Amino acid sequence: MAKQKVKELPKNVPEENVYMTAHWTVYVSYACLLGSVYLLINGAFFGG
Repeated sequence: MAKQKVKELPKNVPEENVYMTAHWTVYVSYACLLGSVYLLINGAFFGG
């Protein structure tokens, strides 16, 4: 394989992405999941 030229990164960009907290879309996805499960259970047991 041919060697690829490594692109120089700016000083403020780390070599590896480090995530210290979860992304906000993870929280939105879990909220949608819990809401869907609630509606499913509520409709199944109480007739909707």
